[in-house]
Amino acid sequence: MKQPKPDLNANSSDDLEQARALSRRLQGGAPRGAPAAEPGYVSFARTPPPVPAVPPVPPVVGPGVRPATAHVSRPSGPLMSRREPLKAPNVGFGPDAWNALLDASVATVAADTALLMDPAGLIIASRGRGGDELEAVGARLMVAFEQADRIDGERSTLSMSIELHRGTLHGVRLAQADGSFLTLGLLIPAGLTGERQARLLTLLAAADAT
Repeated sequence: MKQPKPDLNANSSDDLEQARALSRRLQGGAPRGAPAAEPGYVSFARTPPPVPAVPPVPPVVGPGVRPATAHVSRPSGPLMSRREPLKAPNVGFGPDAWNALLDASVATVAADTALLMDPAGLIIASRGRGGDELEAVGARLMVAFEQADRIDGERSTLSMSIELHRGTLHGVRLAQADGSFLTLGLLIPAGLTGERQARLLTLLAAADAT
């Protein structure tokens, strides 16, 4: 029985199709109808996750203990101005006679320097700083009062406060019987609050009544 001869054209067609498929694979293509090749992996730079905001942890304190807070100086009330002068207390003559008043004034407003000057600007009594620095403080205060009187033009300035780098320089005029003034000066490192000023004026008024 004769076997059928192989179809050479069919084999050639198969070989040709295989060659075309191989060529397409080498060129990056894919045969029609074939599933797409699995895409390669792409590397991306890793972005770190955002750090969540952490609220501040309150300090742990024991019972009955208040946590420390930043100290902010706030005046307890507005500074006052006077229309009528305080009278200079009649305490006698000499620096020793004024020491009690100066000591009380220093304690009332937490001053580190106190001085009392006559109408010509000469220092009658003082507490705290001394020497040239004390005289410079007194001279500055006297000049400030004179300038303020010129600005007003009608009435004498009875009190004032000057803000310096080292604190508040506060001055109060005390009227004498002849109409001239003694000048009380206080250098207050922490500044002058309305409450302290009120206590100082009460102190001076009480000394006037004695």
